[in-house]
Amino acid sequence: MLWFRKQPREKPPIEPKAPSTAELARFYAQLSEQAEIESVEKTLQGAQANGKIFLTARSKTGEIAGILRAWRDNTDAKAEAAARVGIVYEIAVSTDRRGQGDGRALLEDLRERYRGEHIVWMGNPSRVAANVDRDLSLIRNLYGIALIFGFQKVVESGYLQVTRDPGAAPVSAGEKALLLALALVITGAGIRFFWAVGNIKRCVLERILKLDPPRRWVLVVIHFPILFLHAVLFFFLCRYFQDMCMRGIRDSYARGYIVVYIILLLLNVLWLRFLMYKRTDKGPEWVWIRNNGVFAVAGIVALIIFDCHALSTERQLSIASGLFLLNSIVDFIKTRGAYILRDAFGGG
Repeated sequence: MLWFRKQPREKPPIEPKAPSTAELARFYAQLSEQAEIESVEKTLQGAQANGKIFLTARSKTGEIAGILRAWRDNTDAKAEAAARVGIVYEIAVSTDRRGQGDGRALLEDLRERYRGEHIVWMGNPSRVAANVDRDLSLIRNLYGIALIFGFQKVVESGYLQVTRDPGAAPVSAGEKALLLALALVITGAGIRFFWAVGNIKRCVLERILKLDPPRRWVLVVIHFPILFLHAVLFFFLCRYFQDMCMRGIRDSYARGYIVVYIILLLLNVLWLRFLMYKRTDKGPEWVWIRNNGVFAVAGIVALIIFDCHALSTERQLSIASGLFLLNSIVDFIKTRGAYILRDAFGGG
């Protein structure tokens, strides 16, 4: 029996006509959008003139089910075969119609109406950038707090070493220099991975530009958990550092530190590659994928060499810390704009 299958709802009819001021104000109010009468009237002003397009989908009861606002280049100066520009400013669907495909139906109707005009339709990322920031703010804060827990371990351990607390393991001058290098590795990694939430924002906005936004369930079920797995691995990295400060530089701690860093790089490469699905822009993500991938492979090769030549624990950590520091240095040099000066899609 197929009684348990969800039956698709009938698509509402779509008409190339703007709703009344009162209807649009009520529709925006239901969406918790700006519904001041001046703003609504400005939206409706010249709704179907000078290249402006307004499509309205209505339910069986006559209520607005969704709207689409767009603009197209309707000049005659271009050659007939030349592609014209079209911008979709807004697609909004009523809350009780979400997930029924009404938004895609509006977009398909728009493309079909102007199919013969050689229009290349693009989205308007700036229209939703503020909403994306708002939606990601909680994730960004939780992710930042998770990283801070790891940094706390590093700072506490470093403090005990500096103050020569009896609870910290006695280390030589060479071991102190090595621990300082490992702390710098963690600091560099923490700064880099703190901005990982910005990768999700860039992905969402770039997909909106192409009128192919990612599905919400993919972000919630896949990308957010993988993002927090970054924070868990970073905490393990900090904990291994704390153990080396408190109990001495042992082989098990050193090997765990190196392995966790390599896993963190590989996880980031796989995640970014999946996040870049359907993206064609040459953003900083491609640099991170290549950079982290190269140094993850270099770290694996280093582990094999360490096992073959039976190097001391201190020598292994010295080589690994040099590789990992270089990984962060290359990253900061190649993509410094993504950390300091945000790009057009708000890189951080």
